[in-house]
Amino acid sequence: MPTISPLPRLTGLSDVTQVAVENRSRATYARGADGRRWVRKRSTMSGADALVAEVIGWHVGRWLGVPIPDAAIFAEPGGSSWCSAVVPDVMHWDVAHLMDIENVDALGALMALDVVTMEVDRHAGNLLIGVESGRMALWVIDQGAGRLGERSWFGQVGMATPAPSPIFRQLPADLVLEPSLAAAALATQITIDEARSIAADAYGALNQRPPAGLAELLHRRCAAAPAMVMKFLSEIG
Repeated sequence: MPTISPLPRLTGLSDVTQVAVENRSRATYARGADGRRWVRKRSTMSGADALVAEVIGWHVGRWLGVPIPDAAIFAEPGGSSWCSAVVPDVMHWDVAHLMDIENVDALGALMALDVVTMEVDRHAGNLLIGVESGRMALWVIDQGAGRLGERSWFGQVGMATPAPSPIFRQLPADLVLEPSLAAAALATQITIDEARSIAADAYGALNQRPPAGLAELLHRRCAAAPAMVMKFLSEIG
């Protein structure tokens, strides 16, 4: 089983250039002290809630087997940055490539992730297709619109599920049913202690303590993931 460990904290980061694709976070390409390339989102630009949601989504997604790039936190005076490892040679989601994707089961795992974290902004711009030597694979980025990250709102989430993204409405039901339920079953194995570790890491990125009730809500949603995913699937039709 996966383990919940705090995200790495980078000790040095230098901006290189703005990300050319339109985005609300004013993301930049940056280079770490070791030369590794990252996409950087400053919490001062994207908001502290978005950074918290990114960390929660990253931990839960990795647990569920969602192909999410490596990530790290860079802290500096004035705010922290979410850093996602650059995935080279990618294009945005296009359903025309569905049958060419090798890890197509990742779409079901992604569905379970978005349900658990109440992600409300899944679109073609944050579902990538990597192309290497003619082979295609999915990569998932941008979990920053997960409602569990919103300090002032997460308590109202309860067991609600997000409105299905148009991406999911494009998919054959028999393609996502089994992998989405398999990922939901994995979510039920996240213990309350692991949920507390996720919440602590998310708010630790801001040098803050998590709000009361967040870990417990995350744990309840993970425990209810199979039923919530089935409800989500029924809404897709």
